[in-house]
This record gives sequence, structure tokens and C-alpha cells, in this order.
Amino acid sequence: MKKIKMISSLISGIIGFTSVFIMTGSAYGNDSNGGSLYTLEEVVVTARKREESLQNAPISITAFGGQDLERRNITGLADIGQITPNLVFNSSAPISGNSSTASVFIRGIGQNDYTLVTEPGVGIYIDGVYIARSVGGALDLVDVERIEVLRGPQGTLFGRNTIGGAISITSQKPDEELAGRIQLTVGKDQLTDLKGKLNLPLGDSVFSSFAISSRKRDGFVKNVQNGLDLGDDDSLSARAALRWLASDKVSVDFSLDATKERENGAASFAVAADGLSPLGAANNVVFLGALGCAPPPGPIGNTNCFNSQWVTDGQRISNGTHPQYSELDIWGAGMTIEWELSENLSFRSITSYRDLDSSFSQDADNSPVLQDHITHEYEQDQFSQELQLLGSFMDDRMKTVLGIYYFEEEGKDINVVSFPVVLLSSGGSIDNESKAIFGQITYDITDALSMTLGLRYTEDKKVFLPDQFVLDPRLSAAPPPAGFAYVPGTRMLPFEEVETDIDEITPMLNVAYNLSEATMLYATYSEGYKSGGYDQRVFPRTSDFTAPSFEPEFVESFELGMKYKSDDNRFRANGSMFFMDYTDLQIAVVNNNVDVITRNAGEAEIKGFELELAFIPADNWMLEGSLGYTDAEYTSLSAGAIQAGLSRDNELVNTPEWSLSAAISYTQPLESGASLSLRLDGSHRSEVFFDITNTQVIAQDDVSLVNFSVNYRSTGAWDLGAGITNLGDEEYHVSGFQHLNPFGIAYVNPARERQWWLRVGYSF
Repeated sequence: MKKIKMISSLISGIIGFTSVFIMTGSAYGNDSNGGSLYTLEEVVVTARKREESLQNAPISITAFGGQDLERRNITGLADIGQITPNLVFNSSAPISGNSSTASVFIRGIGQNDYTLVTEPGVGIYIDGVYIARSVGGALDLVDVERIEVLRGPQGTLFGRNTIGGAISITSQKPDEELAGRIQLTVGKDQLTDLKGKLNLPLGDSVFSSFAISSRKRDGFVKNVQNGLDLGDDDSLSARAALRWLASDKVSVDFSLDATKERENGAASFAVAADGLSPLGAANNVVFLGALGCAPPPGPIGNTNCFNSQWVTDGQRISNGTHPQYSELDIWGAGMTIEWELSENLSFRSITSYRDLDSSFSQDADNSPVLQDHITHEYEQDQFSQELQLLGSFMDDRMKTVLGIYYFEEEGKDINVVSFPVVLLSSGGSIDNESKAIFGQITYDITDALSMTLGLRYTEDKKVFLPDQFVLDPRLSAAPPPAGFAYVPGTRMLPFEEVETDIDEITPMLNVAYNLSEATMLYATYSEGYKSGGYDQRVFPRTSDFTAPSFEPEFVESFELGMKYKSDDNRFRANGSMFFMDYTDLQIAVVNNNVDVITRNAGEAEIKGFELELAFIPADNWMLEGSLGYTDAEYTSLSAGAIQAGLSRDNELVNTPEWSLSAAISYTQPLESGASLSLRLDGSHRSEVFFDITNTQVIAQDDVSLVNFSVNYRSTGAWDLGAGITNLGDEEYHVSGFQHLNPFGIAYVNPARERQWWLRVGYSF
């Protein structure tokens, strides 16, 4: 508690320091930025399918450049969750069993499940290409030029499943300069992180680049049964890019990337093991009674019994005996063609193919007793094609975007689920297709006032083939429907394709007004939706022998925003307020049976704001800060949600009320011409719940984090860095799962404690 108070006071001090300078910022209004070591560089974004300044884009967006990511020691996509207001990015989705499955929420909207039949609520894009699956979504960052976090529904230009927002990653393009960089980082837990980049021109109009990243680190939760360290890193990522300037009007960009990840399994430990739960008691009586485990919960200390002896909260110990591992292989190829048809018209084609293969397994009970074991074989491949026609007319007063989009994917998720009462083969395969046509027009009514209207029409077709059957009936605690018996080979769902189709129109209206060259106000109305689907986890068999389905979810969003940048380029402030009407929201429900399914909960209202600041008070100093607030509440509930235990008093999952960050940087020039930089980062996030009923045992209380780094840059090619993350050594977790009824289990996925690192880089 003392550590938390200390860190909170430090963060408050940084924010207070920032506020003082903001209030006195006019004192610097006439200064030039001349010899300043810091500048608020012009940030270019492509959120509206064309390049424009961050300050001129009338949307709520946070952008990080490549140098900014390095300065903050951000090595993975999940790291941006600590410094982006109203963004929660977890790399270990509940019950996934690996550390590369993204669970992303923006302004309270996202998705916790990772199955093929559910869709993410926040879209992740690489160079304009949609990454359809959350498995493998917690990407390592290789050769990144910029990351943009777009808050609010992006249904017009980005389409379905961006109902909460989108994260867009732009890779660096090869150019005509021969250059390279190699960088080595070492640190605690045997961290070894090696990155290399080479930009190689092949001629006057053909350029190439090659990047590679290798990262290894020991785990931080010990499995005492097999000696493995859970949560370890062992990844290899590579990217090759080729750029061809076919003419002064045509460019072709081709890229090929691959990622290989291996880990012992996601770090987790038990926070509840209830031997009196229905299936815990059945296990102790029926299967283990002869070993002295009856009556339940059995004696504490008898390692044959399932009870509270396996709770290791705070010790970072797992007692699981089921094989735990995660293997992930991803590769993709993409090609972008840009053609300047005329002075006012240009054409863009984005073609992509991606392939994902993954195997992962988890001992969800974290005990030597068979209570909940899951193994996945997960495959997915996708193809997408997008064509855009971009126009600029009437002396650039009218800008247009027209486009068509096609997407298809196939995938298979076969998981073996082992419970005390039954052994199942679950999952199935998908064959999905999406088509869309979209357009957006921006018109400058006056020099100060502009209006943007966007519209997208989407057709989705989703086909699911369930493949769920009994491998071993063992002892079914839940009796089957009348006239039915559980025997090996008995199907939980018919081995027949089921299909759902939906077509939707998602509009957007934006009005922007420039009060001055420094200040812009904007208002936006937008809509978005996320596709529905079918459940792939069903036990016991439904009485009507059909695949349970869930409907699409929808959101209407109203947003007011402001952007300001001082004339002297020393102060920037961007803020927004929002209100969203969220209907048919999809939630992960843990039934009193054995399955985790998706249901439509009802309706919710979400409102809040974001504020981001950057300030250069003096030539050697820079201050940065952000503040996010989200107030989300259910306004009505479906019968299925109420039956699952949800009440209107419950908070939405992964939706902290407050999220804030602050940073202070100082650079000291040295007599040799080199420089020494110091940076202190702080972040705070209020309480987060990880399940719909807000189970306290897996919830994460308020947490405050502080990071410190120092960097030396020589006059030549060398640079050195060192730092400490989680300076206060806070113990916290990033996700959790509970199945207390009927299994009696609950566990959390912790974050790493205090870490130190050293880095050396050489550029040429």
C-alpha cells in the first residue's frame, strides 16, 4: 500500500508540474523553438486513408512514431495500453493459455474471447490490412514507422468489427539511402533482445529493406510440478520489403513478414480452488474418494485432493500437471500499388494474404488434479483486397474517398477439453466472407468550416461447421436430455454447417471548425457494428440439438473534440468527450454447466472524455500527459444475461473508470557534442473487472506504475540506454478467469514485476 501511495504521489506531482506549465504557457508564446533539443514534431496520420497532420484530423487519435516508441522502450503492441487513455490491451486473453492473444478494449468496447466464432471489437491493421483473429494479435514491433490508436467506431473507412476503435500500424518503407542499425538489449530474467535493420537500394528506382528481431526471456511463474517457467519469451520475427518506383506516378510496395513464437505457456496461478463446488466435490468423492478425499473438500495437505491447498496467490507458483505450451507461426505477404491518375485523382490497391498456425495448452485449475484442462489446435488463413479511389477537387476544397473491399477467411479450432465428468473434442471450422463498398467526402464550406459525410455498406456471410463430440463420458454430472446417452462419439451439435448473413449500413457525419490556425473544434456522429455468430462450446447437448447463436452488436457514438497547438510549437493539447449507445452487446457467459458461451446482454450507455498534452517549457525539457475517463453502465438486460448472474449494478469488463499517464524528459548536451537524456514515466489505472459478474477474487485494484530510463547518444553512430520498468515493484495482473460454479476454479495472469534493462545500438 505504501508503494502505491508513493507512486501515486509521484504521478500526481508530475501531472501537477505539467498543469503549472500549461497555465503559464503563454509566457513562452513569443519564444522561438530555435535551439531546443525537443520539438513537437509534425505527426502525420492516415486515419482517413490519406496523409494529414494529426492536428488537422478531426477525430480522437493517439499516434506514436518509431523514435517515440524506442524512447518509451515499447517493444510489443500491448505496451501502448499503459500510455493511451481509455485503452486496455491485454496480451493474455482469458483461457487462451498463451501470451500473444490480444484482448483489446477502447472506451469499454472490445472482446475477451479468442475463438474463431467470435470477433474482436477493436480492429488491428498492419499497412491497411485487417488482422482478423485475436490469436497472434499481441504483435512484436518490427520496422514500425508509426502506430495510430483511433478511438470510437470506425465503421465507414475501416468497416465491421471496429466498433470500439482501431489500431493502425504503419511499417517503414525502403528508400534510396544505404543505412542500417543493430541494437542489443539485455536485462532481468535473462532478457536478450536483438534487432537489426538494413535499408539497401537496388537501383535508381528499386529499394529494399530487411528487419529481424529475436527476443528471449525466462518466465516469471514457476510450475513446481515440472520445473517450467511460465510466461517466458522465445520469438523470432522478420520482415522484408521491396519498393519499386515504376514511374513518377506509379509506386509498388511489396512486403513479406513472418513470426515464430514458442513459450512454456501463459503465466498464471490459482486464486481459488473450491473443493466444495459441484464438480470439485464430485471429483473428490467419485474419483478420489478412495485416496482419502471424501468427504469434500478433503484434507488440506493430501495432494490427491482438489481444494484450497492449490491457491498460491502472491507466490507466483503453479501446480498444474497438464502439458502447458504455446506455439505460434504466422506469415503474410502484401502488395500496395499507388497510381496518380491525374493531378486530382489517385488510385490505391491493397492486396494481402496471411496464414496462422498455433497450438496451445493450459492447465486452468493450476493443480495436480484433473479439473479443467484445455488443448487447442488453431489454424486460420485470410485473403483481402481493397481498392480505393482518392480525389481532390475544387482547389482542394473537396476531398473524396471511394472504395470496395473483399475479405475471406477459413479456419479450424479443434480443442480437447478435459473435465472430471467428461472428455470432449470441441470447436469446429469456419468459412467467412465479407464484401463492402464505402465512400467519404469532405467539403470545406468556408476556410474555417468543413463537413465530412461517410457511408459504408457491408455484407457478411459466416459459415460454421461444429465438430464437437464425446471422447470419454467418464461421469456426467449433468444428465443428458431424455432418451439420450453420453457415449464415445456422441455429438454435442450436429455435424452440419450453419450459416448467418447480415448486411449493414454504417454512416458517419463530422463537422470541423477552425477557431484559429492553432485551434480546431469538431463534432462527430458515427455508427459501428460487430458480427454475430455461433457458439463452439456446448455441453451438455442442447435439447433441440442446435448450435446456439448470438446476434450482432451495435453502437451509436456522439463525440465533441478540440485540438490546439501553440504558434511557437511548444504546447499541444487534444481532447474529446463522447457518449455511446451500445446495444445487443456480446458478453462471455460462464454457464452453470461446463461451457463458456457468448450471449447478447442487452443495452449499455458509455460516456467519458480523453485529454492528451505535450509541452516544452524550456529547451532541455519535455512534459507529456494523458487522462481518460469512462463511465459505463447497463441500461437494460436480456433474460439470458440475468440468468447468467449479470445485474445492472455490474461494471463492464476491462473498463477502468480512470486511466492516466505522465512523463517528464530532460536532455543535457555534453561538451563533446553528445547528449545525455533522462526520462521518468508514470501511469495509473483504476479498478478493472475481468468477468461480467465482477468476481472480486480475479479483479485488479487500482495500480500505479513508474518507469525510469537514461540514454546516451554519441556524436557518432553509437547510443547507450538503461532503464527500470515497474520501479515500485508492483504486483498486479492483466487478466483473469473464474469458473467457480461448477468447477471451483479461478486464476489470474500476472504481469512482470520490476525489470531492468541495458541497451546498446549502432547506426550507419
